[in-house]
Amino acid sequence: MRRKIDNRSVILIILIASFTLLSYVFDQLVIRNEDKLRTQDIKYQNLFTERKSLESLSTQIMNYSSDIYMQSTDKLEHRNIWLKQYMLLNNQNLKNNNFKENFIDGNDLSFFSKKKIIEYFRDCLKMSGLAELELSNMFMYYQRILPEFENWYSDGTHYSNNYTNWKMVFNNNLNIFNTKDYDYYMKATENDNFDSFTLKNWIDLTNFGNLILKNIFDIQYKITDDNIKVLKKISEIEIQMNDILTEIKKTSAFKNYYILSSIFSQILSLLILLILFRHLLLNIKK
Repeated sequence: MRRKIDNRSVILIILIASFTLLSYVFDQLVIRNEDKLRTQDIKYQNLFTERKSLESLSTQIMNYSSDIYMQSTDKLEHRNIWLKQYMLLNNQNLKNNNFKENFIDGNDLSFFSKKKIIEYFRDCLKMSGLAELELSNMFMYYQRILPEFENWYSDGTHYSNNYTNWKMVFNNNLNIFNTKDYDYYMKATENDNFDSFTLKNWIDLTNFGNLILKNIFDIQYKITDDNIKVLKKISEIEIQMNDILTEIKKTSAFKNYYILSSIFSQILSLLILLILFRHLLLNIKK
């Protein structure tokens, strides 16, 4: 005769099924949290890499700014020395002084002074050109690791171009030049023929070089502003990284909770299964 399953057996079977189902649910939650942890870890690593790149960029900016400042300062310390020597040699009131006794015989001191003034001016042009090249390369690096950097400039161009915008520098300071012709001075530097230059022209050429150096200094402030933007971006990234770390800790804690819950559900399911077997065996004996 077939035995009927009693109510207690039914309850035990339901409990076994419930805890088995709970164990499955907790296992799925563990898998889901593991996926979430991987996603969070990828985001964290990406932010970590971006922060490192920006920190390297900030250091590069500061090193560049310091180097260009030192070079410009060193050049400015001797900005008027050759002009003063030329003016001294051509001063009518001092014509009787024998300056040549302090120099090697045969040297044309006036020509030497003019050559040094030209050299100073060309050095200023070269320094600003190298500054533009270095900062432009840095700008391209910005664009690779910080796409929004391009939006920092309303006209879409980087201010590094102003390093070699010598015509702008000249035109913005026309009042200090005796000969107000930019091309006159730029063409003159292409060769060594300066016979047409008067004392006023040599003063203009020296002042032009000084203004180019001053322009380099003026751009330094913009570089500092850029670095502040980079540092702010680093700060924002660090906040995001801290938020992700907090989420990782929470997700990890939930994952461990679900693992323990799954194990506990499996143990209860097995325990109830043993109780069910014992109950069935006792019923069979009866």
